[in-house]
Amino acid sequence: MFAHIAIAAMLAALSAAAPAAAPKRASTPHYDVTLQVRLDAPVNGGPAVYESKPVAINLLTSFGNGTSASQIRITNATNVNIDRVECRAFKDAAGVVPGSAAFTKADFAFLSTNVVSIESVLCYVTEGS
Repeated sequence: MFAHIAIAAMLAALSAAAPAAAPKRASTPHYDVTLQVRLDAPVNGGPAVYESKPVAINLLTSFGNGTSASQIRITNATNVNIDRVECRAFKDAAGVVPGSAAFTKADFAFLSTNVVSIESVLCYVTEGS
């Protein structure tokens, strides 16, 4: 009987000494840009067709099974200076085959007069002067 009391006392002491739940940390800010992708060819004569694509900073972002595009622009940035963001488009999901030169908000990516397939994009922040 003494053993049961001793075990109960030890369990009570351990539960009282258990650490409190860890305090919640402030959430990490999200860094991203919004790209405006022109889905039609500039030479088609009709109104331009655009689609917005969110892209995280410093993370190769896949466009899924490819996006047919003729131009890409940076239109918005979250928690980062949009004037210091540079992006590159790739023809493959792994980000190995270049699909564009580096582009910025001021200098958009003109890919082709016809549409070409873009599989992924990498955006990053450049050093300011």
